[in-house]
Amino acid sequence: MNRKIINTTILILMIISITGCSKANYQKDDSYETDIIGTYNTQGFNAETNELILQYQYTLNANKTFKYYSFLSNTECNQQGNFIIESIDDDIYKISFNIEDTKIKPNENSADANSTKMSSQIFKYKNMLGYIYETEELSASSTFNCVIYDNNENNSGLVFTEDGYTHVCSNVTNCQCDYANNVQYIRKDNIIYWYSNELSNENFWAIEYYVTDIGLFQPLAYKIKQ
Repeated sequence: MNRKIINTTILILMIISITGCSKANYQKDDSYETDIIGTYNTQGFNAETNELILQYQYTLNANKTFKYYSFLSNTECNQQGNFIIESIDDDIYKISFNIEDTKIKPNENSADANSTKMSSQIFKYKNMLGYIYETEELSASSTFNCVIYDNNENNSGLVFTEDGYTHVCSNVTNCQCDYANNVQYIRKDNIIYWYSNELSNENFWAIEYYVTDIGLFQPLAYKIKQ
């Protein structure tokens, strides 16, 4: 889980960092209710070319087939198969994928090959696909104490502290992380915003999580309006 949290967080903040922001601002919440079928995209920043590129794409068809595309670290992945849908909550659905074909370029045995492959399941919330992290019931206050433990039970996890900082920690009970105060967060209504002066422009707070009845939803891809 740690790697997934780190990769997705860095991706979102890097996208925001190149959009530009000259004053303190919160990312606009563009979420909306929609059905599951459609195409969901994520753009990412290519450090070599300084361009926005298509980094993830999920295409979910009405006949329950799917196509998946990703491009990470100059490695391209295409997968396809079928999927099933399970309703988890009023506005959250779990999508489980049966992957029937995988093609990776240029090299299926490269170090980046596994990181380009899709997860066997993902969640849909409003117009977004992403991940759910189960948590205890969170305080409605703007900051709080909370740990989202890694599912491998090795005492690592994502830490939120009441003084408004968050970080991924490898030893929650005896934290020695020298970067523990590098990223700030704040909760406003059902959204948790993150800010890092290392990864985003000054005073731009990015949407990182939506607080739901079953946990924190972290968006990965956004539905394309038809």
